[in-house]
Amino acid sequence: MTALTCLHGLALAASEAPFDAAAWFSERRAAAYQDLPREIATTRTQFQQAQRAGDRTAMKLWGGWYLKLTASRVLVADLKSVYDAVAADVTLPSEPKDNAAQVSALTGLVRYETANRDLAKAAEHAAQALRLADSSPVLVAEAHLSLAVARLEEAQSSAATAELVQAKERSMDEMQLIETRILETHAALYAAASTDELRRVTDMAREAQADMNARRLPWAAMAFVEWEANALARAGRRDEGLQRLLEQQRALARDGMDATPLVAYRVARASELALALALAYRSSPKGSLCAPEVRGPLGVPDIAGARISMERLVVLCRAAARDPQAIPAIRALEVHAKGPIATGSAAIEESLWSSIASAYALVGDFEDAHRAALQYRRASLRRVGEANEVARAEIESRYQVTEQRRENEELRSRQAIEEQRRLFMGAGLGILAVALLIVAVLLRIQTQQRRRLALTSAELAQANDRLTSLNASRSRMLAAACHDLRQPAHAIGLLSEVLAHADAPSAGGSLQELRRAGAVLADMLDVLIDMTQLESDRYEPRIAPVPMGELLLEVQAQFTRVAERKGLMLQVDAAENLWALTDRHLLRRMLFNLTSNAIKYTQRGRVFVRCQATPDGLRVEIEDTGVGIPPEKRQDIFSEFVRLDALRESEQGLGIGLSVVARAARLLGLSIQLESTVGQGSTFSVLLPRAPDDLAVEPAPELPSRSLHIVVMEDDGAIRGAMCKLLAAAGHTLHDYASPSALQAAIDAGELPQPDLVISDLHLAGANGLDAIGRLREQPGWQHTPAILLTGDLAGRAASRAAEMGVLLAYKPLPKRRLFETIARATAPAEGSAA
Repeated sequence: MTALTCLHGLALAASEAPFDAAAWFSERRAAAYQDLPREIATTRTQFQQAQRAGDRTAMKLWGGWYLKLTASRVLVADLKSVYDAVAADVTLPSEPKDNAAQVSALTGLVRYETANRDLAKAAEHAAQALRLADSSPVLVAEAHLSLAVARLEEAQSSAATAELVQAKERSMDEMQLIETRILETHAALYAAASTDELRRVTDMAREAQADMNARRLPWAAMAFVEWEANALARAGRRDEGLQRLLEQQRALARDGMDATPLVAYRVARASELALALALAYRSSPKGSLCAPEVRGPLGVPDIAGARISMERLVVLCRAAARDPQAIPAIRALEVHAKGPIATGSAAIEESLWSSIASAYALVGDFEDAHRAALQYRRASLRRVGEANEVARAEIESRYQVTEQRRENEELRSRQAIEEQRRLFMGAGLGILAVALLIVAVLLRIQTQQRRRLALTSAELAQANDRLTSLNASRSRMLAAACHDLRQPAHAIGLLSEVLAHADAPSAGGSLQELRRAGAVLADMLDVLIDMTQLESDRYEPRIAPVPMGELLLEVQAQFTRVAERKGLMLQVDAAENLWALTDRHLLRRMLFNLTSNAIKYTQRGRVFVRCQATPDGLRVEIEDTGVGIPPEKRQDIFSEFVRLDALRESEQGLGIGLSVVARAARLLGLSIQLESTVGQGSTFSVLLPRAPDDLAVEPAPELPSRSLHIVVMEDDGAIRGAMCKLLAAAGHTLHDYASPSALQAAIDAGELPQPDLVISDLHLAGANGLDAIGRLREQPGWQHTPAILLTGDLAGRAASRAAEMGVLLAYKPLPKRRLFETIARATAPAEGSAA
């Protein structure tokens, strides 16, 4: 028994693991298609072992499969005993877990009963198999395949086709599909009534052979060849059909298999007796199908055993086909069974009487079949007796020689045992010593590996700490730089607004330039704040409608003079009435960095910035006539600190512009397209979502119409003075202080009425603006005084504390428009959020 089949039997018997019926049937069917005689022998052995072990589940499983393999293919002497055992076992109660074995047994019974024309029992067992198989598609398919074979035995091709359709509707593996095609070809052969229909049968068989691996599954190929040969014979092309059978038999013979008895018997059962007899006569009598062909009965070599074997095959073929000459042929075979050749060999006599009994049963002469079966039993007993006698004599002879040798070897064996004992003890001690040495070496290696791993982990931790420290230092340095730059930018913005309300007509042009420069500087610092937050994963995009015309004009104002200083032409398409739906600050930084990069790497020609409407949105393109980007560097340029070698010496910069563009694009969910030709230039493009036409843009809020008492705390005199003048011009009463102590002195002296709003810087000459606001709110009735905190500090702690205190946070520089918006939100009934 193979290891796999043993495991199957144990699984079914002990029920410790689920039985995979699909895998088992597929494995068995594949084995039958590879080597049918071997699979028949294997299955018979498994059944006999299950009988001896009393394993009912395995008996039904293997017995049913044995009946399916043999009932309609070849006559086997013990087939009736197997049938009786399986039929008796299926009547006993079984558990649901044994359904696969029960279905295997029932379908095997259906095959046997149909072959023996017991159609009533076949129908009963088929219905029982379908009921048990209802919960498993694989078992249902097995039941329908057996029913299809039964219908073909009854020559009901349409009913067989219906069963095959039912089987194909279930889950079928490769092996089941092959059997289905074999049966479909058989059904088509039964139904064929014209030459054209027979031609279609041959085409079906050849097509199926072409679709499968005939070398891997030779017996499946032989089944298709059988039906092809039958179709050819019925169409008047018997020689061609015979040739096809002989060719496939030679292919089987090359693998050591003789298909003649099985194939000839099946062909005879299909009513093609002449074809079956021709196949039997033209095959080599010894089963070596590679031998030269023999063209008729007279050509068979005159070897008694070979001639008798051939006559047995011919008799079985005639009997299976119910040929009128079957009875005389059986009588002639009986003569050989009683002749000197058979009586001189118990094996030949046993084989002949087995075939005679089977032949009589096929033609319906059961009395003579019983008589021949008794002769078969007598011949079997004779063969077993002769074999036992030969074995006894051989054993006796061997025993005498062995006894003499035993006496001579006994003394030497004792000495050898002692010597072996000493050797084993020495070898055992040596093995133990080697094992201990190996364990010691492995422990040492393991200890060294652990030490190296610990050292490597420590080094990685130190490197990670250094990288974290460097990153934090860089962020702090950038935040400090932003804070220092905000102070003069804030003063420029406020002073420009003061000058805008003064009577100085001649200074109008300079005033507008000053205001634009201040606005551009303020926006750039705002974007720098956003990039710092972006780097620390604290930036949240503010998606809103963005006027592309206004944004592109800012690009033009910022870079026109830069381009002119390099002798380049900067062209900007104003893109009027086009609005994008995105974050203005991040988009502005992307356009500024891309335009700056284009000017930096262009030595002559132009830089063209444009925005166009497309069906998918708005496409912004920055095109230059610069050096171009090689294909191998198009991914690298979006990494930090990467610059093209072409202008590394002539241009300044850290090489982080495009990395900021890539990071901002990822945050906004945008993709950057790049087209470039080395020596001709590059084009960067970004596809933006377009704002709906009906999306309203909220107007900037204005200061309340009433006059407010506003407290301003700012330690920078220029900023404090400019803010007070700007707010005073709007009609408000200002109380300005340079420090919290000065504010507290005014409160203590009763010089400060209850304010409507407090505007304070965060850093006030060593004091904290939030602390000052808190102390002011401690005054009776001032607990809910609105407050605005102005700062250039990017640290998140100030923002968190301001939110907890209900203080509105605004970042410097703060132009007039945003200052008024912030004051309006702070003094509105509802709370504002950070500006």
